[in-house]
Amino acid sequence: MNNFIDRYQNFINTNSIAKKINTFCNSYLFMFIIGFLVVISNVFAIELFCFPIISLLGVVTLLFSKDGKPLISIILLFLMSLSYKNGLSYNPNFDIPNIFDKTWVIVYSAILIGIVPLTAIFNFIVFRQYKLAFKKSLMFLPGLIALGVAYVLGGIGPKYTPNNLLFSLSNILMIIGLVLYFSDLAFLNKKEDTMKYISMFMVVTLLVISFQVIGIYFINDVIVNGTIDKGQIVTGWGIHNNFAGYICLSLPFIFYLMVKEEKSWIYFLLIIFAGLTTILTMSRNGLLIFAIEIIIGLIAYIKIKKIKRKTILISALSLLGVFVLGFAIFHTQIIELFNHFIELGFSLNGRDELYKIAWDSFLANPIFGSGWFVFETTTPDYYISPNPFSPSFKAHNIILQILSATGIVGLIGFIYYNYDLHIKVFKKNSFEKTILYFAILILMLSSIFDNFFFDYGFERYLGLFYIGLSIYHYDSKELIN
Repeated sequence: MNNFIDRYQNFINTNSIAKKINTFCNSYLFMFIIGFLVVISNVFAIELFCFPIISLLGVVTLLFSKDGKPLISIILLFLMSLSYKNGLSYNPNFDIPNIFDKTWVIVYSAILIGIVPLTAIFNFIVFRQYKLAFKKSLMFLPGLIALGVAYVLGGIGPKYTPNNLLFSLSNILMIIGLVLYFSDLAFLNKKEDTMKYISMFMVVTLLVISFQVIGIYFINDVIVNGTIDKGQIVTGWGIHNNFAGYICLSLPFIFYLMVKEEKSWIYFLLIIFAGLTTILTMSRNGLLIFAIEIIIGLIAYIKIKKIKRKTILISALSLLGVFVLGFAIFHTQIIELFNHFIELGFSLNGRDELYKIAWDSFLANPIFGSGWFVFETTTPDYYISPNPFSPSFKAHNIILQILSATGIVGLIGFIYYNYDLHIKVFKKNSFEKTILYFAILILMLSSIFDNFFFDYGFERYLGLFYIGLSIYHYDSKELIN
């Protein structure tokens, strides 16, 4: 076995083709290709064609790359490749069968997805530097274990269902797997590239989401009689608030690239594009968070770059003039287009009822909560038939969600998890750490009026930010080369 591993490692290190494949997998181009495949798969509902390609790229990445960094784009973006027509979790047209209603398709997809972790195990065995990296990652285990115990015990309440246990385990194992597998070994070689790599990945996320939102407008007939029908802004894996949430998560990293990169105007245009796409999502929560980020980000950018007041004033007035002129010319059409959005105003849109149900569920079972699936039995009017493995509706508030589902036990575990990470990482501050903390804060703020936590996609991104923080905990000399 050792002889085989030695020969394989020697092949990876010396073969010219293997080196080129490794370079390609670790380049920014790779994540853009994954993002392109995700958009194509979703917009045209061709998962059966794109799944094999994405899985094959995952296998190639793990066979020819010494670290698991390129796998991040596959793991985090894969959820977004479920189309509106073939979605497993959110699809209002239940009378129309999708491809996942067929047993052979489920088996086929499971085999494809299963090949990747099997290859990852091979990758882990072959490259021995993982052992040292894994020891470093163990510093995060106390917080992860506390969160895991809270997740699993939470929801015992009056009836502890198998689905509740499975959902708890799947979420915590995903976070533990991400943090322990990726925290060091995904960036074994170049610490200085870590933040840029994460930032470029968030740019890909922004583009993937934005192009899909634009595509939805054409596919789902979102604009009806000149007015945006917010209910039609939906795809197989998410709705308007989800899309806006992902866009908001990308913004701190775009500001980071604006500060660090020479061609900052490119990222300025990206921010404008992100703002327009956020408007298209019709998410009030998203627009509020986006506005907060813009104000904080621009103030920070101006201070760091030491931009002159005259330049700021001219730029601000010019931009304001464009918006005022555009609204003056097209105000009738704009008001009509966003009529539904304007009518909603500051209405909680039924969230007050959800908050009450969540609070009552907590009071009924304050220690261990009432389980993740409490809303399935208490809110039949809101019920959306989901993938039965995941809760279909949530409290739309992170604290109430934790309290209602997992009680005080879950809240303590969640707080300790974040506290444990903070005291270990925040000993020395840096610009990179500030950006990562800001991204986590945005996710927390977004979850005050929505359900971004305890959604598989967003917990993956939370894991990514924790990975970044864990890397910046170490000095360069401590990294494994």
